[in-house]
Amino acid sequence: MEQVAHTWIAIRAIALLEDEGKTTDLVGLLKPYANAASAGAWLPDLALATRRGTGASIYHHTMKMALYTEADQVKRFTMDRKTLVSKLGPGRAMAAYLKSNDPLGNVWWNAPYKGDAPPGRHIPNGAMALGTTIKHLLIMGDQQLEALVPGDLKDRQYVNADCCTRRQAAAMYLFMLSHFVADACMPLHCDKRKLSGGPLHKGWEDSWKAKVGDGFSKEKLHPATPDSDTDKLLKAARGRDGEFGLDFGDNAIPGPRPKTDLWLDTMYVCRASFALNSIACSPNEYPYGGAKTPSFSTVLSEGNPELLADLDRVVLHDAVLNTAMAWKRIWESFEKSE
Repeated sequence: MEQVAHTWIAIRAIALLEDEGKTTDLVGLLKPYANAASAGAWLPDLALATRRGTGASIYHHTMKMALYTEADQVKRFTMDRKTLVSKLGPGRAMAAYLKSNDPLGNVWWNAPYKGDAPPGRHIPNGAMALGTTIKHLLIMGDQQLEALVPGDLKDRQYVNADCCTRRQAAAMYLFMLSHFVADACMPLHCDKRKLSGGPLHKGWEDSWKAKVGDGFSKEKLHPATPDSDTDKLLKAARGRDGEFGLDFGDNAIPGPRPKTDLWLDTMYVCRASFALNSIACSPNEYPYGGAKTPSFSTVLSEGNPELLADLDRVVLHDAVLNTAMAWKRIWESFEKSE
């Protein structure tokens, strides 16, 4: 995803948390910095993020699935449709869509698929690493942050005030986490076929950018000022729902699935995204290992506009919801055991 979509997704997730009304202190941390810290939602894609000037590695933001051809561990890399839907849990649009739509068939679902990325450099690892880091940063917050985070820090007197996390920094890191969570929902980030890096990818992301609009561009949000109207910004974020057919229902945000952590949960989402891309680009027409790189127009916008509308709704609904879920998972970990 590109800058405008990443920014809108994160700000819309704040609005979703606010509408749910269950984590008011978390909203109190994020909302005042919806402008200033929103750069965290897209910074991981920039060359600046590497400080080498060579561009951020794409492998930090993908989990490209491919057929697993080794003889061992076949069971580990196989997950049928019913199991995946169950692992995703209720509330996610991906789960509802895959439960009611199965053009892939049993042969596809019963085959093993494995994500291909250098060790430690794929989406679930990025999400888990940031999530764990954020927990520690929140534990050692300054006085303003400590007043928001649930619970008390034992031996607070031994923590130097100059070493404590400021609210602005905590908000920035939470926005950065949204980047990885959102990228897991992008179908083309989770499919190793050559078509994922071709014009289809750019065309799909460009269409999201156009629908979100430049109200969420970095130029419009920065520099932020102390009197930035965050209520207006969150209202604008909610106002883009209609462009994608989004409906968050009663605004309830599901809790973590039993026996999962952020790494495993993100892995399930990546696998669902791979399934969605395989529906959009049938392996029968675009086989694994093939060289075809169709355009966005050919596959979706003109070739199958009804499917495009469905996938836009499912993908962006879950990008927003999953971001809110990841943030809430971290926040509630201070109140109860996961």
